[in-house]
Amino acid sequence: MAFTPDGARLITFDQLGARHEYPVAPSAVADALCGRSGRTLTEQEWATHLPDVPSVEVCG
Repeated sequence: MAFTPDGARLITFDQLGARHEYPVAPSAVADALCGRSGRTLTEQEWATHLPDVPSVEVCG
């Protein structure tokens, strides 16, 4: 396991040697989630998964 030089992603390798990258910087996580979902979390989703964080429009 290692972080990219900018700290935005975590790089891992599985048992077969395949490389995987995971966003860990807040902006990288937001970009990845918006790219996958195409939308910001609903109020209910936000309350379920981020109960201690105020809801914001992430995907614009």
